[in-house]
Amino acid sequence: VSRWRGTALDGRTLTEAAGEELDPARPGDWNQAVMDLGATLCTPRDPGCGACPVAAWCADPSVYQPPPRQAPFNGSMREARGAILKALVGGSASTKALLQKTSLDGTRIKAALDALDQEGLIEQTEGGWSLAEG
Repeated sequence: VSRWRGTALDGRTLTEAAGEELDPARPGDWNQAVMDLGATLCTPRDPGCGACPVAAWCADPSVYQPPPRQAPFNGSMREARGAILKALVGGSASTKALLQKTSLDGTRIKAALDALDQEGLIEQTEGGWSLAEG
């Protein structure tokens, strides 16, 4: 999106700019297209402009700055969320079962469950928690 807009973006400005480009009727299509483009042509070190299907609309490929490295995984919310999602791939599980499967403490698992539920990635069921449908 930074290259597309021709200005370095991050954080809130990146989120806002991406939202402005998004087709609300087909957000998944736009997201997938941007991810595919970034994974194949518009890479951080070599943007591949010569083969890019949207190069004519790209304002400045030189403005992109890679995001800072993520925090260490161990002990992070990412670790907790990933452990829960991995545990739920096999089917629904109670909070107690998730505590056992993930080895997370109660505070971390509650915070991760709340965040995943709020984002619509998981849902409460009769059996406890499961991956959200659709």
